[in-house]
Amino acid sequence: MGIKKKSNGSQKISLRLNRNALWKNLISRPLILLWVAAVAFVVISSLIPQAGLSDGNSTVGVDKLARLITFGLLGFFPIAFFSSIKLGFCLSSSMPALGFVLELMQKHVPGRHFSPEDIIANNIGAVIGIMVAVVTRIIFHTGRLTKKGEVDEK
Repeated sequence: MGIKKKSNGSQKISLRLNRNALWKNLISRPLILLWVAAVAFVVISSLIPQAGLSDGNSTVGVDKLARLITFGLLGFFPIAFFSSIKLGFCLSSSMPALGFVLELMQKHVPGRHFSPEDIIANNIGAVIGIMVAVVTRIIFHTGRLTKKGEVDEK
């Protein structure tokens, strides 16, 4: 989306999207694609009826550990590696909400159950991922921009 100025000083917003540039950016940034694929995997695997990791009687177990790790990684990647820190924070901070919505939706999936402990595990994982990502970005200068649209290769 670009902004063009007319000779009279008013601004006209162009709603043309350059699809080639969009695909080029997505393909040239494999971590973005990996993160999107991971989110899709979490959504699909959370809504599969009678999934194997979910145990209704387990309060702390493999299910909770998998949630901590998964949501930790989903919270980590956008902040640590996306060039836009604002976009990274927005996407990472939306992971607890995604976990909450998925857990609510599991009430309606046969063989799945709603568990507040799962929501807590999702949130803890996302918060840990965000904190580790901020430290990683500060120490290793990941996702840094040098010129407009170019990623620092250090």
